[in-house]
Amino acid sequence: MTDFKILASLSVVMIVIAAGLCLFTMGAITWPYIIGAWALYLGKTVAIAWWQGGLIGLVPVIGPMGIPVSVMTWIVMSILL
Repeated sequence: MTDFKILASLSVVMIVIAAGLCLFTMGAITWPYIIGAWALYLGKTVAIAWWQGGLIGLVPVIGPMGIPVSVMTWIVMSILL
């Protein structure tokens, strides 16, 4: 019985780690592009590193919005620039 509890808790930990890695990777790709594109449009210079975008990707509500926001940014920037 205790072996099952240990296995179940390890599987939950692995799922949480995998989800965190996915969110971090998605944020590391999308958020530097989003922030950099809008800063470029506003005439500002900004240097955001991939790991800073990854940390933004870990924020519960903001992080998963990276993909739709980056698509909307791409569409709007193709019209504006």
